Amino acid sequence: MASEENGEQRVEKAVKKGRLGRRIAIAAVVVLAAVAVAVGVAVSNGDLAPSDAAAKYAGLHYVTEDEVTDYINVYREQMGLASSSDEDWATFLAAYNLTPGRLRYSTIHQLVTDKLIQMKADELGLQATEEEVDATVDTLRSTLGLGSDEILQQTLEAHGQTEEGLRDVYRAAIVKRLLLSREVEMPEVTDEQVKEYLKSLVPTLASPTVKHTYCFRLSGQQDDADRKKITLVQKLRDQFANGEKTVQEFAQIVADYCDDDTLKENEGANGWDADSSGYSQAYLEELGDLGEGGVSPVFTEDDSYAFIWVDDEFTLPADANAVNDLDTEAVPSSLWSYLSDSAAYALWQTAGNEYIDKLVEEANVVYYPMPSTAPYNVDMDLANVQLEEITSSEAASSTSSAAQGEMPSGASS
Repeated sequence: MASEENGEQRVEKAVKKGRLGRRIAIAAVVVLAAVAVAVGVAVSNGDLAPSDAAAKYAGLHYVTEDEVTDYINVYREQMGLASSSDEDWATFLAAYNLTPGRLRYSTIHQLVTDKLIQMKADELGLQATEEEVDATVDTLRSTLGLGSDEILQQTLEAHGQTEEGLRDVYRAAIVKRLLLSREVEMPEVTDEQVKEYLKSLVPTLASPTVKHTYCFRLSGQQDDADRKKITLVQKLRDQFANGEKTVQEFAQIVADYCDDDTLKENEGANGWDADSSGYSQAYLEELGDLGEGGVSPVFTEDDSYAFIWVDDEFTLPADANAVNDLDTEAVPSSLWSYLSDSAAYALWQTAGNEYIDKLVEEANVVYYPMPSTAPYNVDMDLANVQLEEITSSEAASSTSSAAQGEMPSGASS
């Protein structure tokens, strides 16, 4: 990448080139942003604090009991446990090797983290635009096939979410990315680092053979009044499929007729399916049967008519030893570029997590005792699952891991 690019430009380029940012969009479907509440004043553990303070951080900033309870209530609702018995709730927690105390700790930790990210972003004047939030919601619609507002609402309701809550989550995710783009440098990667990334990637692929695609897309209402558009797309598809099928020819069709800004900017190139998270289900279905040189039929994708062309494919090494012996010169340049961007992005994410961990560490978080009347507090002796023994040092790791992955995303962001 050019040396004059700043950190944010390089992050945006990596995200766009590999469609990496869309993973965040999909993962955030069921997360609910916390609602800040602060009331009263009392003395707890020798600190002056609001009467319902659950924790103190960064001087005189607080997380309240109401925030913790609201966050955990969303978690329970998403898991179908909003009205569960104490026995069922205790059994569920034990199944994840959690207790009310561990769950409370991870929830407070996440709430503090979110607040510190926002505070730092505010300090730097970073904020998400509504256009960026709209684009992220649109990505969600396309990727999950949630074409209509009604389907989107039904999906959100099924996960204890609202559209405004979803937008809040995406807004926070964008702010976090902007902050890390400003504060954490995107690294340059060596071939060996790319190979290490490839070792972790190959086991996750459905097939070691990956495909590079070009896509044409033209929006339409898909009704009788708009049939002329699908007729045009069909004509363009047949013209290309029966021609020489060159990159230049496809780029010209995209330039003349496509109305998807991203595809026009990329001259129709739509990446390698080593990262399929940005493709719709309809796209993946059409891609599945195509080999190198294949052109799909015209298909509908949300409100668009589309077709795709596989211009190249490559079989990646199947195991770690084969990766070590991989001749990088034999890999298509665009695929190696994608893998390099992905490896750099993974390292950047790790550095970003370390940056955020440092923000939390420097905030000197003080956790206040859990009230015995907290609605999520339950006697774990009621559980029908044996709770594993866990050390105090493991507790932080366990609850943090649960909030990020094992537990539903209602308890993370």
